[in-house]
Amino acid sequence: MSVEGTITLPRWTDESDAPQTLEQHWNRYVAALRRHEQGHYVHGLDAAREIEALGRSFHAAGDCSTFLADFDRQARAITRRYAAMDKTYDRDTDHGKTQGAVFP
Repeated sequence: MSVEGTITLPRWTDESDAPQTLEQHWNRYVAALRRHEQGHYVHGLDAAREIEALGRSFHAAGDCSTFLADFDRQARAITRRYAAMDKTYDRDTDHGKTQGAVFP
């Protein structure tokens, strides 16, 4: 299995004139935001692993189109479950605020 994902974070483009305390606060914020987003990334990896396991163990009766439809239905159910987990994660962490992703 091969899974790739991208986490896009904000970038401060010209901090050269900023006070050091503001820069430190920014660095803490970005680190906390990275940790929060990594939680979403892990959900994606776990969903992919579960779908891969489904593919290895999947048995369906009927023709090919029925087989594919059954697999698709179950894979989509896995995806929906992990999407719900993401929503719960965001609710529980207030979109990362409880993990320190607050600026300034």
